[in-house]
Amino acid sequence: MSTQVNGTSFPAVPETEVEKGTVLDYMAGELIVQSGIEGVPKNVGQLFDWREPSVGQFQEMLDMDGKARSLEQVLCMPLIKAGWHIEPDTETKDQTTASWVQEMLSRGANDGGMSTPMDTVVAQMTSAFTNRRSYHEKVWKVTPDNEVMYDKIAWRPPDTCTVLRHTVTGDLIGFTQIVFGKETQVAINNPYAHVYVHGQHRNPVKGISDLTVCYRNYRTKEKLKFLWYTFLEVMSLPRTVVLANGDANAKKAAQAIAALKNAGVAGLPADWIKEIHQLNVSGQGASQFHSAIAYLDADSSLSVLAGFTDLPSRATGAATGSATGSYALAQASSDFFLEMLTAYSVELSTCVTNQIVTDLVRYNKGATVRVPQFTINSLQEPDVQQAATLLQSMATASNINVPMDFVYQLMTTIASELNLNMDELQTAIDEQEAKYGQEAPNQQAASGAPLAAATDVGFQVAQHAQAAMGNIPSEVPVNG
Repeated sequence: MSTQVNGTSFPAVPETEVEKGTVLDYMAGELIVQSGIEGVPKNVGQLFDWREPSVGQFQEMLDMDGKARSLEQVLCMPLIKAGWHIEPDTETKDQTTASWVQEMLSRGANDGGMSTPMDTVVAQMTSAFTNRRSYHEKVWKVTPDNEVMYDKIAWRPPDTCTVLRHTVTGDLIGFTQIVFGKETQVAINNPYAHVYVHGQHRNPVKGISDLTVCYRNYRTKEKLKFLWYTFLEVMSLPRTVVLANGDANAKKAAQAIAALKNAGVAGLPADWIKEIHQLNVSGQGASQFHSAIAYLDADSSLSVLAGFTDLPSRATGAATGSATGSYALAQASSDFFLEMLTAYSVELSTCVTNQIVTDLVRYNKGATVRVPQFTINSLQEPDVQQAATLLQSMATASNINVPMDFVYQLMTTIASELNLNMDELQTAIDEQEAKYGQEAPNQQAASGAPLAAATDVGFQVAQHAQAAMGNIPSEVPVNG
């Protein structure tokens, strides 16, 4: 049976598990090779693209070029610094499973946890921002509680690895690695493989490198610097022109002058020469090399939305010889850059959820339990000034129509940023709450004691925050 929709016939029940197309782009140089490696399933091959820069070439750039190195750190460090946490499934809100996963992934190696901390795994995955892909091998173990967990999620050098994909659909199967002492490559398939492909919004098969433009510019800069240094070596000192009396005298005078070193003195007969002139060519033309290199550095920065990294050199004239930069848009530019990194953190978090958290839950909790989400913490620093002003306004208001949880979370956010003792803060709230409860004239007033206590202590926390930022004297007490 079939149904008609706008003149088109559709089957009453669609075919299931049928995929005719492929994600592989054979027109763009993607080559799948079935080499008969032991352990590689049927219809699975290695993916190659000989046109992309190699891992060794990227590493050479990072070792040799300061601009490339700074951009790589600007891209990776915010995610490495941010930290991570596990959020419950949005539908079931299963906090128990989320807490279990959090404990399993954050447990120390000396307590039976992974020998590779999860923070280290995330940091290693950010290498895909440069190398397109990051390869890891998941090594499992059984705990004394008879639970299956990771012994390590071991990083594998990307220049020794090749991704494995289904030859028809292009699905990710795992990767192969060249291992010293092995006659053939080793196949590491799911569920033992963890491969992070960076930039799947543009190329879900091979990924993208954020430093591809930077690499092309690096190659050009190396040529320019060679020519620039050669120019400086040849043209940095002035030239001497001797007007001599005859060809023979000119050669003898030239040899005597050329032999001078470090304020040397040469005696030249008056009948040899008529005049000696200095032809000053030092520095002329060097600014063009400098400007060309500065342009390539700026082009590299703009390719990753990190143009704000050029502002110091441009504002001081170090890049072009004259001050041409402005800090007026630095904040807006860096905010937009962090928005891009936030998108990257979502992609990386999704990969960890699908390949690491899911397997951990399935092996221990079964297929019916909803998988919690691995999440990179916010890359944006909270605005402590604005939060402190809001908390202070709430604390001094005559009537507050907000839940106590909101006041408490706002207060703890500020206290955390100021590195205050959270236990002492909670003790101060409890003491103030007991005080208000005892002094309350009736039951209705007593019910408002928790909020009153929180706002009372919150007022002091807000004052402390203002003092820490230099707005009011710092002698304000933190707790009552």
